[in-house]
Amino acid sequence: CVLAVGVNITNYHVLTATSALTFQVLGHLKIAITLAIGFLFFGEPIIAKNLTGILLAFSGMLLYAYVQHVEGTGCTGAAALTRVGKGIPVVGVGLSLAAL
Repeated sequence: CVLAVGVNITNYHVLTATSALTFQVLGHLKIAITLAIGFLFFGEPIIAKNLTGILLAFSGMLLYAYVQHVEGTGCTGAAALTRVGKGIPVVGVGLSLAAL
């Protein structure tokens, strides 16, 4: 019961700080991460169909983050991929759209 209340409070804060679309994207991110961890933890073979779905979901989330950043800063191209020209990638977890 306490965890459910915590989830509801977290959802409320995310929705007030962002948009409903961002909330949905975060929900899909949670599902994709859960699936990826499930495959690794339980040792299930990852077939091409599952891998394609997970990669497509992550690609969509990265594209959404990029578009949100461009709309928020007005920067495009290589300038949009780093924070204030300091070379820090916009996308975390070791991923950088500049490599694409």
